[in-house]
Amino acid sequence: MTFFVYAANGIAGDGHVHRFQGTTDLDAEHFHRITGYTGPAIPLESGAHFHWIQAEAEEEPFQFREGYYKTVLTIPRHSHRFAGPTGTGIGYFPEGW
Repeated sequence: MTFFVYAANGIAGDGHVHRFQGTTDLDAEHFHRITGYTGPAIPLESGAHFHWIQAEAEEEPFQFREGYYKTVLTIPRHSHRFAGPTGTGIGYFPEGW
């Protein structure tokens, strides 16, 4: 999964959240878009923090063909659930984004 967590004003203990978006990895010739909000900030002893993400990918399967994103009509609509922690360096565009 590749996703980006947008910057937000906040500190480790204030309970702020971030918006995120991205895509699932290419699997079985398709991928899904993901969007949502993180859980509240979880402070670490170092003063940094992370967030927990738990969400479900959008149902529409896509392929990237001929320079465009196209809905895959031969694959039934379905979704994928995912969950996990963010890293501590959030709010920065990943290389190549």
